[in-house]
Amino acid sequence: MKAVVAVLGSTTLVVDGAAVTLPARPRAVLTALAVTSPDVLAPARLADALWRGNPPRSAANAIQVYVSAIRKGAHEAGWVGDFVLHRDDGYLLDPEVLVDLDQLQGAVTEAQRLLDRRDPVGAEQLLAGRTNLDPARVLADLPAEFGPSVRHAGQALLERARLLRLRTLIWSGRGEEALPTLLGLCDEHPERGDAVELAALAYYASSRPAEALELLRRHSDHLRHAFGLDPGEWLHVLQGRILSNDLTLLPDVDLSTTVVCPHTPANAVWDAAVCARAVGGMLAGGATSEDMPPCLPRSVTQLGEWPFLLELVAGVKEHQGNVAAPVANETLTTQLKSPRTY
Repeated sequence: MKAVVAVLGSTTLVVDGAAVTLPARPRAVLTALAVTSPDVLAPARLADALWRGNPPRSAANAIQVYVSAIRKGAHEAGWVGDFVLHRDDGYLLDPEVLVDLDQLQGAVTEAQRLLDRRDPVGAEQLLAGRTNLDPARVLADLPAEFGPSVRHAGQALLERARLLRLRTLIWSGRGEEALPTLLGLCDEHPERGDAVELAALAYYASSRPAEALELLRRHSDHLRHAFGLDPGEWLHVLQGRILSNDLTLLPDVDLSTTVVCPHTPANAVWDAAVCARAVGGMLAGGATSEDMPPCLPRSVTQLGEWPFLLELVAGVKEHQGNVAAPVANETLTTQLKSPRTY
């Protein structure tokens, strides 16, 4: 059973895909628990946040009622056990509960790593569907007294994810697709150099250099007239590289050789664990290193060698009945020693 606390908007509790509706105060408590997870949240700190530094005498009992409402909602959705755990010094979420903010951080880190390895398609797959949110709504149910820096950090993470995904589109040869969002950001925040730079690159990648240069000129004029500032050396360098048709301005990504995982459904996020188990099934069926799919090295890198090996062995065990055990074990041993795979 999978449970996710979604805080990248109005806080929602999702258990196996089913959203649980909670009243405002329990949502605030759940949000506070999510941003402090996996640490324990002291009732006194929570009470100060909920009642703006002036909690009533009944605050402890009220918090217990809110926690009970969260547990009840989770149980009604099928969760087994205490969704919110109680400790002597406070409350915390069950360690099995996921938080979408943490998931986004992991996706951003992995997507940046893939982009650094010239795999924009894989990076975009990780971020697809995670960035179509309003940054102003991030942690909307977190009590203001809990700390504005927490909300700002969440908003900054979502904004970083949005820009990173737009960069992956440009690197993937889909600059035209990224342009509407980038131009919207430029219109809304004309002082933002990061959005302007990406929009100029998207124009350039779409064989529209004149529009890229015009965008940079307008940005430069805006900074000078509105703030009395010079845009900085980056803009002059970018203008020069566009004017000279610098072929190195965009990374040399050969999309014709982009690796696709045959074990991942179309338009789904690459799942290295699924890939590992599928390869284990292939080995159990008698496959050799020559039969391995091209996605294998990427899945090993994404998951890590040891976790990948554990998933691969699990895949072998799941399919072990299809062939004699000695044959599968010998194939597995040979495969693990093969330099072409690892």
